[in-house]
Amino acid sequence: MGIFTRFNQFRQSIFKNLYSENIYFGKLKEITVTLFKWVNLPEEIDPRFLELSLFECGEIVFAQDDITGLYFVMRTVNAGKLDKYNRPIYRRLYANNGMNLERDITNSVIIYNNVLRSSSIPVVRYYSDRFYFYDQIIDININAQKTPVLIRCNENERLSVENLYLKYEGGQPVIFGDKTLSANPIEVLKTDAPFVANDIYDMKVKYWNEFLTFFGVSNVNINKKERMTTDEVNRQLGGAIAARGSGLLMRKRACDEINKMFNLDIDVVFNEDYQLKVNDPDDEIIDENGLADDPEGGANDE
Repeated sequence: MGIFTRFNQFRQSIFKNLYSENIYFGKLKEITVTLFKWVNLPEEIDPRFLELSLFECGEIVFAQDDITGLYFVMRTVNAGKLDKYNRPIYRRLYANNGMNLERDITNSVIIYNNVLRSSSIPVVRYYSDRFYFYDQIIDININAQKTPVLIRCNENERLSVENLYLKYEGGQPVIFGDKTLSANPIEVLKTDAPFVANDIYDMKVKYWNEFLTFFGVSNVNINKKERMTTDEVNRQLGGAIAARGSGLLMRKRACDEINKMFNLDIDVVFNEDYQLKVNDPDDEIIDENGLADDPEGGANDE
């Protein structure tokens, strides 16, 4: 195998890894920026841009145009002193179309992504790296099942050994070798790579659920064979419900400040409107808050 062939294989491997990582990063980013639903947001404001900016920058400014009276959100950089809560008093706003504006604490509100006022990119990058790494391991392990035998021989015997192996693969009952073969027996090394792809995939699923919990998305094990009580579901949902509080708290706090400053009625909720059905004989329904609903409308007794 020449050096250029090895280089091309290495380059293809790098491209494949980057492609896989980018796919995971894009999907995790998509999940993250759709976690919250804005209610009564002025129609001139794009909620997608708002959440993308919070994801990438950790903050965005809500303000009102002095001439048109329309509301807008723009990305910002700190432009001076901080107030007693470490919020910038003066804000320099910018957009990709070249627009630049100046606002301050009296005519604008900063919306923060979380209580740390940080971007979500590092966390999403961390998990996307893990997922593509596990995919690498799975691919390598599956490929190892395809070539479980390593035959060692002299280079001048290679063609003869390849022909012998083809006969072996073809199921020929008797294989004859001529005098050109070495007097030493052919050495066969079995790689015997264990099949662990299923275990790696299970680990990948656990990290996927960990990611969902990190951002407050419910992920209950609905494949459990035994009866799952409401208390068990509550305990599993507890981490997710606690995790969503950081982002939701800062957005709701920003809504209160915006409504007070501009006389609006904006609100934000966690965008999870489905129910989890628990696999038990009573068809007990567990809602997004981990509470059981009686199918007939009454209270559910445990």
